[in-house]
Amino acid sequence: TLRPPAPGTTARGDEVVLAWGTWQRLFGGDPGVVGRTVQLNGEAYEVVGVMPRGFRDLFDSGIEVWSPIVFTPEQLADDAHGSEYLTLTARLRPGVTEEAAGRALAAWAERIKRDVPGTYPDDWTVRLRTLADQASGSIRPALLVLLGAVGFVLLFACGNVANLLLVRAASRRKEVAVRSALGARGGDLARQFLAESLVLSAMGALLGLGLAFGGLELLAALKPENLLWVETIPIDTSVLAFTVALALLTGLGFGMVPLMQLRSADVQSTLREGGRSGGPDRRGTATRRVLVVAQVALSLVLLTGAGLLIRSFARLQQVDPGFDPSGVVTMHIALPEAKYPSDTAQVAFFDALLPRVAALPGVEAAGAASSMPLQGGWSTSFDVEGLVEPEGETGPYGNFRVVSPDFLRTLRIPLLRGRGFTDADRMGAPRVALVDELMA
Repeated sequence: TLRPPAPGTTARGDEVVLAWGTWQRLFGGDPGVVGRTVQLNGEAYEVVGVMPRGFRDLFDSGIEVWSPIVFTPEQLADDAHGSEYLTLTARLRPGVTEEAAGRALAAWAERIKRDVPGTYPDDWTVRLRTLADQASGSIRPALLVLLGAVGFVLLFACGNVANLLLVRAASRRKEVAVRSALGARGGDLARQFLAESLVLSAMGALLGLGLAFGGLELLAALKPENLLWVETIPIDTSVLAFTVALALLTGLGFGMVPLMQLRSADVQSTLREGGRSGGPDRRGTATRRVLVVAQVALSLVLLTGAGLLIRSFARLQQVDPGFDPSGVVTMHIALPEAKYPSDTAQVAFFDALLPRVAALPGVEAAGAASSMPLQGGWSTSFDVEGLVEPEGETGPYGNFRVVSPDFLRTLRIPLLRGRGFTDADRMGAPRVALVDELMA
């Protein structure tokens, strides 16, 4: 549902499009929601549309409201280059390859650097990422490792089944010999043994699909932040086709092992054994030994990889992040600009909030920061006293955070030198800052 703008007009900043869930929760699915107003950040916004059911934002599945981008003249000024906070999404025209689009973006970035010299570092550029890479690029190596491990487990299972079929076939040597003596052709025997093998592989495929459905439900409940759209990962026809093909391949491939072993046996020698249970099947024993050795070798590879993974995880757990996260509870607070339009009003809000939070039972200390450790923060350039930058090169820059006086004490961040912030470090007082060891 979307109301198009009037002819000759452009989108305004006071219009919003609601997510399906937001429309249901706030307006009860009212079909007349278009044209109504909602309060955001203390200001009225007109609802102009509702997104389809099941739609998720490309980069944050928790987004519930969208509004048009409206730039101020200051944001579009010539001295505002380098203010990078937007994510651009584009659809390639038919016939345009990713490589061609990437080269065009890189050339465009070089033109920007020539137009505004000294604004961007020499290695600054614009790169193209596909939507699939954006959604799962960071975890693709882990998924490939998991795929390899699952492949090894499949080989284990196939080896076990082949061993069991070989043992069962050894007990049926006389049956096969009698069938062959009575005129059974190789195709008849092949159909019999392959049917048994395919039944086993089909049962395994059905069990695997059931576990896949349950695993997706569990994964969606966990909601991993580095895997977008996990709720919409489907068990579709391509997954079903791959499962069926894999079941057929393994059933046919490993079902042929006992058949080949039996067909190479001497029918007359087997029939002359009379009522005996049969002599030792040296060929079958050798084949089973090969399968066992292969399974042990693959198991050793998996165990070695698992051991290295556990060791790496243990070492990561021992890395000192520079703060103590135990017992720390965080929350995100966004102050509406309509009610807190100035820095003074925002500072007054936190000056009143933090003492009340610190006074709660069980709270040792409370602090606030513009962004938490290990998260992206604001970046800014800075000048070093006495340092003369070469002409045409950009100066140093880095991330910075605005924090309250007790933020360091709350996270137990140690000071190597100097002092921490106090309540006296506020507007009107001499400007002070803390720098990390790398910047020093």
